[in-house]
Order: sequence, then C-alpha cells, then structure tokens
Amino acid sequence: MGLDISVSKIIKTKDLNNCIELIYSSFELKHLSISKYSSHGIKNVLNLEIKNPFSPYDFIMAKYNDEIVAFAELKTVFQRVNLNMIAVDKYYKGNNIGKIFLDKIIELKKTEGCTSFHLDVFKSNSPALKLYDKFNFSEKSVSLFGRVKVDNNKNSQSQFNIVNYPQFYSEKKQSGYAFLRILFNDKFIEFTCINDNLLLLSNKSDYISIGCELVLRLKLKNLYFVCADNEEIVYDYELLERILSLEMSL
Repeated sequence: MGLDISVSKIIKTKDLNNCIELIYSSFELKHLSISKYSSHGIKNVLNLEIKNPFSPYDFIMAKYNDEIVAFAELKTVFQRVNLNMIAVDKYYKGNNIGKIFLDKIIELKKTEGCTSFHLDVFKSNSPALKLYDKFNFSEKSVSLFGRVKVDNNKNSQSQFNIVNYPQFYSEKKQSGYAFLRILFNDKFIEFTCINDNLLLLSNKSDYISIGCELVLRLKLKNLYFVCADNEEIVYDYELLERILSLEMSL
C-alpha cells in the first residue's frame, strides 16, 4: 500500500524549480558530486530544456494533495530509457512512493513503445538500491569512480587543442555545467565540467595527463574519472565509489 499519487510530465518552470529544491533536500551531497544537479545554474539549464520541442528528455513529477513529492529525469534514445535522476521528498519517504512512482513511469514508457530501462547508481546509495531491488533490474557492469591526484601525475607532453573554449567559458560561467572538447591525435576527447571539477569517462593515461594539465592551467579544482572495474589504472588516484549499471527489459 501507499499514497495515491498523480504523475505528469513537467511543463512549467515553477514546478521544475521546486523539483530541483526537492533533490537538494533529499540527496546526500556525495551522491550528487558528479551530477549536473550540483551545478550552480542547473535551473536555467533545465528550464531551457523543457522549452526544447525536440528534446530526448522527460522531466516527471509526482504529486500528493497538490504537493510535489517525487521527481525523475529520463532520457529516451530510440526505445532505450535512461533514468538519470529519481528523488523522493524526504518527508514522504517510507510511504512506498518511490516504488509507486517508478511503476507509473515504467508503464508510461511502455505505452510509448520503449523496450528497455537503464540506470547507474552508486553502490553506497542504499535507499536507491533498496528501491531497484523491488523491480527486475539486473546488474550489467561495475565501474570505478575516482579522483586523480593531479599534483602527483605528470602533465601531458603531447600537443592538444581546446576546440570550443569560448562556448565552454560562457556556459561554465553562466550555469556551472559545460563540456570541454579536446582535439588530440586526430581524435576528440570530451570532458564534462561541473562547477570547477572535470569528469572524464575514461582512464587512458594520455587523456588523464591532458586532464591534469587542464585542471592546472584553467585553475580548476579536481579531475574525476569513471572507468570499468577491471581496467588497469597506472596513475595516482583516490577511489571514491563503485557505480553499478542496471538494466531491465520492459
């Protein structure tokens, strides 16, 4: 049993802003460390996204007695749904809202023809894992999330270029959430910048060295990385978390 909640897609700025405040109050800060939701201008970013008529994102809220009690962000590409964020108001936890809300989201995406549901979750996020255990998710992979000890690693000796610096600088200043595109050996590398922290979805030593130099030269704070649990790591780093990738067929 649980509360009788209504679920709908968000189209109003006020509702979206209230949902972001709900996230801040219901999450442990460490679980938002590499999330765009920790950036200082996330409200502006998402309010622009809900005006995008061709957006792959859905922002969904649950209400009880006309009060927002849960929020989710989904990204749908072809028939694959990625659950990027789900949060329940801390004052309503323990009322089975998380399960009811996720049930309704899954049914909604089924009616839209989606065939699979995917998400990533920190292994230490026990409340989220407890929720997902109620569904038929299976573990597909485990990744490491770490922080590079920038001062202990050699800077890059290779030539590389930042190809979007004006756009990066403007977006970082405005919202704290931006992408940094690097051209290296005829390949593009992308770093995500959240406030003054860089995130790299790789552990290649050349890319890490470039990231270290970017942190120092651009006066950023940290370089984080995510890589497969079984990959060899040859640089000095601090392991912060393990990330579980879960999947479910609809």
